[in-house]
Amino acid sequence: MEESNKTNKKAKKKRRRKRTLIVLAILAALILLTPIPYTIKDGGTKHYSAILYSVYDYHARWMHYYRNTETNELRDSILRGIEVDILGIKVYDGTWEDRPTGSEWEQISADEFNKLEWEQRNENGSR
Repeated sequence: MEESNKTNKKAKKKRRRKRTLIVLAILAALILLTPIPYTIKDGGTKHYSAILYSVYDYHARWMHYYRNTETNELRDSILRGIEVDILGIKVYDGTWEDRPTGSEWEQISADEFNKLEWEQRNENGSR
């Protein structure tokens, strides 16, 4: 009977140790994989950051500007898409530039865009 008590105690100790390790592993996974969301004020980009990884959901104004040669309409391009980093290494880059297409659109400099935008605002404001 004493031997069976000893084996039962050893078995209980092993089970308790195994349960403790499982609980600790689950807690560690939760801590390492739970993201903290951030919203970046660039047009709507969201950044989800955890210790082991980070995800960017881009929706940002981009640095390319366009003018329609027929209607003189102005537009800027928008960066869209998703980027995933694991341990600081980029593993997925699904980003693209959403810009106007067609032969009537020409790319212009930021200074020219700002000047034309200012002129259009003043024309509309003075009417």
